[in-house]
Amino acid sequence: MTLISVSQDIPLANYSMLLFFGATFSIVSFIAFIFHLKYSVKKSSIYTLIMFSFFYYLALSGLNEFYEVELDDNLITLKYAPPSKDVIISMHEIQSLTFGAEKHGACYLVFRTVSDKRYKSSILSRDVNFCKNKRREIMVSLNIKS
Repeated sequence: MTLISVSQDIPLANYSMLLFFGATFSIVSFIAFIFHLKYSVKKSSIYTLIMFSFFYYLALSGLNEFYEVELDDNLITLKYAPPSKDVIISMHEIQSLTFGAEKHGACYLVFRTVSDKRYKSSILSRDVNFCKNKRREIMVSLNIKS
């Protein structure tokens, strides 16, 4: 049974956009370094690789939010944009479920386990009441006490 499902297009679009801008910036910088008399091709390549690595890390770190929660018997599956990051948790490991809101009003949910691991969702809605109601609904489904 699917408890939460948000389009994975948003996190993937952010990931692709960051990679695109990172690659574009790196290529332009590489060309600028090549034409600058102070830098050799080797130095320019190293600097470009470092810059692109920074953008790649930023893009990957943005994929740390799950977009779907499925309940199957006593197991909860948290689905991430890259399927290799999917997490399966026992229902009994969930200690709490909270919601939070960002500055611009977007809200998200956070599962916290007994071992103090936290799993944050993608932005669910711009309406905080939606997150409150969704939290309440999931807590009832998972039989979590508040």
